[in-house]
Amino acid sequence: MDFEMLNNLVPENNPEPKKQLDKKKLKIVIIVTSIVIFITAMIVLYITNVKVRDFFDKYIFRKEVYENNLPKIDLTEDDNNYSYAFGKNIVVLNKHTLNIYNSSGKKENSLNVEIANPIFISVDKFLVIAETNGQKLYVISDNNILWQESVTGDIINITVNKNGYVSVVVNNTGYKTEVITYDSNGKFLFKKALAVNYAVDVSISEDNKYLAIAEANFSGTLIQSSIEIISIEKAIANENDSYTYKAEANKLIVNVEYQEKNRLLCMYDDSIHIIENNNDKELIKYDYKNTLFMDINLNSTIAHIEKISTDSLVSNSEIKFTNIINNSTNSYEIGGIPKSVCSYKDITAINLGAEVVFVKTSGWLSKRYKSSQEVQNIILANGIAGIVYKNKIEIVKL
Repeated sequence: MDFEMLNNLVPENNPEPKKQLDKKKLKIVIIVTSIVIFITAMIVLYITNVKVRDFFDKYIFRKEVYENNLPKIDLTEDDNNYSYAFGKNIVVLNKHTLNIYNSSGKKENSLNVEIANPIFISVDKFLVIAETNGQKLYVISDNNILWQESVTGDIINITVNKNGYVSVVVNNTGYKTEVITYDSNGKFLFKKALAVNYAVDVSISEDNKYLAIAEANFSGTLIQSSIEIISIEKAIANENDSYTYKAEANKLIVNVEYQEKNRLLCMYDDSIHIIENNNDKELIKYDYKNTLFMDINLNSTIAHIEKISTDSLVSNSEIKFTNIINNSTNSYEIGGIPKSVCSYKDITAINLGAEVVFVKTSGWLSKRYKSSQEVQNIILANGIAGIVYKNKIEIVKL
């Protein structure tokens, strides 16, 4: 036998050489995995640990800002300065002159406004200014006067929706109150007279279809509150098409506010209700023992601030945001007792004296402002806030 041929027929028993481990790829995998684990751990700590969250907010995310390090508007030191925020602007009314400033503190325009003691209200680009217990009314848009009007009676309240529709509440001879409604061009639409009830508050739906009037009757031994919802289209045609929701006896209606999709929030002295699809439903019940502030001027959300007990002697409070659609809640521990609160869209500003905390409805901190002196007032609009002192307004971008 040919041994050489036999050797060729027998398979070789030599294994294939092993592939060498790619150390570079392994190193990359280890680094990426470590980074993911580290980031995940930091996120968990940020969510669950207050001290870690405060550290990140201050040093990493730079959410803490300080007095005298921000754009500002200088004010004359007298008692006749009235300030407000709308759109991305801040306005200051002094001696019939309305100065309009941008977010950098630069003056954009000056308007002559014959108002001495103003009521302000704004939504998005529309600002309404009226004379308290007077007759004058101005609507501002794009830094100019869009229209103005003089009414019969004494103005006690105003409202505007995002499309520029305006309702004015006046005290008038012969009636307790009248509610006068105008379109975005200042055209008179209709007037609603209340012979017995007082109009406590008003709100216009976002689609311009409905006017809600919060009413209270004080003539009996018990207060009787109600909400009258009027079809604007039918009222313009002089057709009586309204529906009234009556509250339990001795419940005082405080505020009404239309939110998205014609959901009407109604704030009473002990609860908050929602009127939607012809149903009146209680959302929150509260008491004055622990409740400090309530606010319904947010997007589909209620802000509820209450005192909380702690192990220390320091007073503390917590803000809770309740979503009116799914009833979910988010909360944020404030770290003190608020002196005042204001809200706009998805931000609530909480004045703690020499500190202002801006909290999103998601429950996360937006900004923390620290001052060397007491904050006099806070004005809040779309992505901008004004910290008001006697001689200046400091501007915080949110």
